[in-house]
Amino acid sequence: AHIFFLNGAKTKKKWRKFSLECRAYFGQFSAPFSENASRHTSPRLACSISFARSNYISLVSEISVTMAHKILIVDDDHSICEILAYNLRSEGFEVCSAHSAEEALITLSIPFDLILLDVMMGEMSGYKMAETLRARRDTTPIIFLTAKDTENDMLTGFSVGGDDYIAKPFSIKEVVARVRAVLRRASGGAEERPVSSHQIVCGELQINPETKEVFVAGKPVQLTKTEMELLVLLVRSSDRVLSRSEIIDKVWSETPYITERTVDVHITRLRKKLGVCAPMLTNRSGYGYRFNPSSVCD
Repeated sequence: AHIFFLNGAKTKKKWRKFSLECRAYFGQFSAPFSENASRHTSPRLACSISFARSNYISLVSEISVTMAHKILIVDDDHSICEILAYNLRSEGFEVCSAHSAEEALITLSIPFDLILLDVMMGEMSGYKMAETLRARRDTTPIIFLTAKDTENDMLTGFSVGGDDYIAKPFSIKEVVARVRAVLRRASGGAEERPVSSHQIVCGELQINPETKEVFVAGKPVQLTKTEMELLVLLVRSSDRVLSRSEIIDKVWSETPYITERTVDVHITRLRKKLGVCAPMLTNRSGYGYRFNPSSVCD
């Protein structure tokens, strides 16, 4: 810090110079950095400005990389929207709310990173909205929030394209944890597993782990990131049966509160998408799942 006592013309001259230096220093934060500013600064302060400039640019760069994820809450209960929005914003997320599926589909003309979606709403249910989005090839991750918590309800949620399912009443901490976990999976933030550079071909089933593409009978199959990881894990472990807990550890390692039933639901959804190749995903009752090419392949 520079401190001057204004007692004399010489000191006043120094003060004016210092004022110019301060304006040159602080001005850089409200306007583009000016190369002319260095003419009015001492070498010592010029060094400080250069240091501040580099830190400022680094900060801007860091902020641009860690921009808040945008979340859309869709629920016809205004109080739930407000509670979720308040808590998610306090965790650093950008939040927008819609109170019907129809309103949400219009809002989604702007891209979002994740949707928290109620199931039981007005004319269009959350399930129907999810089906509509997936039919549009919209892959925005969806977490269902609903009081319908039976196994059939969960199965329906996953089958229409949901990425997670939270039953009401829920804990805010649980919602935040699941939101972060789904966003990590969607952005590839989880630890990458080694992949083969060779395409896996077995009868009508073709899998390319590098390009994340799957074909059945020559037709592309749209899999979510979790479904792809699950399929590749089973294929690479085809020599043995994987228990549900082992599958959870490898596929949902960063997601809390995952039950073994979640594995069953995803296997069911995966079989449905694989069509004629579905029998390759075999179940050993009481043990777990195995990829068995011989059940279909010649």
